[in-house]
Amino acid sequence: MNYSIVIRTLGTTGEKYGKLLESIKALNIQPQEIIVVLPHGYALPPEQLGTERFVYSEKGMIWQRAVGIREAMGDYLLVVDDDVYLPPDLPERLYAPIQNEGADVTFPIDLDFLPPDKLSMLMGMINLNSMPMLWNKKNWYVRILKNGGWTYNRVSKGAEKSYLSHSFPGTCHFGKREALQFVDLEKEFWCEKCVYALYEDQVLAYKLFLNHYVIRGVPHTGFIHLNAGGNNPDRPFNAAYALIKNRIIFWHRFIYLPSKNIWQRFCAKVSFRTWLLVGDVIHWITGTFFKNRVMGSPRLLAARRDGKKDGFAYLKTEEYKNLPPVIKREE
Repeated sequence: MNYSIVIRTLGTTGEKYGKLLESIKALNIQPQEIIVVLPHGYALPPEQLGTERFVYSEKGMIWQRAVGIREAMGDYLLVVDDDVYLPPDLPERLYAPIQNEGADVTFPIDLDFLPPDKLSMLMGMINLNSMPMLWNKKNWYVRILKNGGWTYNRVSKGAEKSYLSHSFPGTCHFGKREALQFVDLEKEFWCEKCVYALYEDQVLAYKLFLNHYVIRGVPHTGFIHLNAGGNNPDRPFNAAYALIKNRIIFWHRFIYLPSKNIWQRFCAKVSFRTWLLVGDVIHWITGTFFKNRVMGSPRLLAARRDGKKDGFAYLKTEEYKNLPPVIKREE
């Protein structure tokens, strides 16, 4: 198996990046190359293996990922963030569904990315963002809903098979170079127009799915996300803005426009408008009764309002209208 490892980083995660490099050294099957993508002007990280190839790009989740995928030469790519631990047998575990089950891209299922408790699960259901999967649980891990949200299967601890999926966390995935380069991630630069490029991983995965590539999640690999995310006090407000703005664009570009007929578009629009209405009601309630908390603060509500306005405005721009079609590959 000939594969490249592609890492996006700012070079500032320190010990956690060092743990990633140590785990790479311990992999049973070593990569052909290791590509580390930094933004222009950033210093090389002090933690190095000595065999990396450093490349530079514009700063951003999309830009750095896209450049790394484009630069890679391996037949397969293991694409990771800079704050993860890779167990020694991860490449062969992720390669198995490609070899045996017709997958094009795989990823380690990490249940920490699902709602962590019953309250979070309930809130996701109430605001129509996420909900437990009710059927097809034997075969699926995540499916994207018509409103742009998602339904998930909390895979049991004893599960051994791989699961089909519409999406995966951007922290780690493995796939055929041809498939990942086909996505042409630079074309989805609109994700980067917010402080946080939310939906960038869902964009990558769902674009693969819409173009008839097969995605499978592999449970219980031992993969660990070390989570080097910062504690910026503006994070909740920037995230609230990006969450609704990019959700609007994602829904229109990846769900509404690719719908095959008028009925599908009607159902998608009703589902999406219902999500917007429910969100408006919930935020009116929190803004009325919980003004002294972040969830109901005027600043958070303003961020949501601005994100909603800017999301719909972007759909009317020439820039958006000139984006290439999402579906470029027939089944």
